[in-house]
Amino acid sequence: MIASHLTLSVQLVIGGVAGWLAGVLHFATLRQTVRLFAAGAAARALLLQAGRLALLALIFFALARLGAWVLLSGAAGLLLARRGALRRNAREATQTVVRGASQKGAQP
Repeated sequence: MIASHLTLSVQLVIGGVAGWLAGVLHFATLRQTVRLFAAGAAARALLLQAGRLALLALIFFALARLGAWVLLSGAAGLLLARRGALRRNAREATQTVVRGASQKGAQP
């Protein structure tokens, strides 16, 4: 346990921030992966998928080396980033539906 000399609050902050940043990057690249698959660029999408998962595994391996509390707060940060990504996607989907409905309503 490398982080044993750090206070618990510092460990939680380090893990939470690192997990949140990893999550933001992870879900942004997931979005790009989906776009690549939809565009028919399966090889590029698979490479991005592999890189995305490898980077996340590497980050969480490093957090685990720092200690259990760092790892646990990193997972919480990742879940927080996931929640933000889901909210953003739901908001964009709603806007798309509203735009589509208003365009249909404007047609004779």
